[in-house]
Amino acid sequence: MAEDHLKWIINQQKQKRKQKNFEGALPTTIYQAGYSEIYGLNPDIDSTALIISTTSWILTKILKDTQTINKDTNTEDQPKISQNPSLHLSKYSKLKFDTNPQKVIDFVIPKMIKAIDYLCSRDIDNDGILEQNHNEDWMNTGLRAGKIVYSQASFILALKNLAYILSEIGQYNKCKKMIKLYNKTIEGVENKLWS
Repeated sequence: MAEDHLKWIINQQKQKRKQKNFEGALPTTIYQAGYSEIYGLNPDIDSTALIISTTSWILTKILKDTQTINKDTNTEDQPKISQNPSLHLSKYSKLKFDTNPQKVIDFVIPKMIKAIDYLCSRDIDNDGILEQNHNEDWMNTGLRAGKIVYSQASFILALKNLAYILSEIGQYNKCKKMIKLYNKTIEGVENKLWS
């Protein structure tokens, strides 16, 4: 009985270490049933980078659209309807669900920074280029590993878009960090991935 309990404790410690190592990363698949999977040894680099990029872009758009809504009011103090569909979506979200963009930003930005930290941990040799093992990107049947161009492009896009939103919300030190990582990754790609 004591041996089983000891095995359970050791297993729990291993699981906590793995969770800490993967903090900030997205699994390969997330199911509605409440569980997720990682196909390779580590979470996908591209999935994590692309969610940072997309979320940053969306938050920037909502932030700018909210500023436009606040500036452009008609005589009845109601937002004007724009012909831009993405502006309409953010207005719809703001009006119908009373979404507070600042609360969303305050909640999501720290998680995206942790995701960047996770991705940086995947630069094993500190050359600015992320390394991956088999099945750690969208092409999980391709068995490609090492310094994959697509993953670097996803990471560069994530850094660029996150730096932009950080600048927009006045988090200049974090923005400078993202720009520094962006430049390091571009330099790594230029130096090592061109034949």
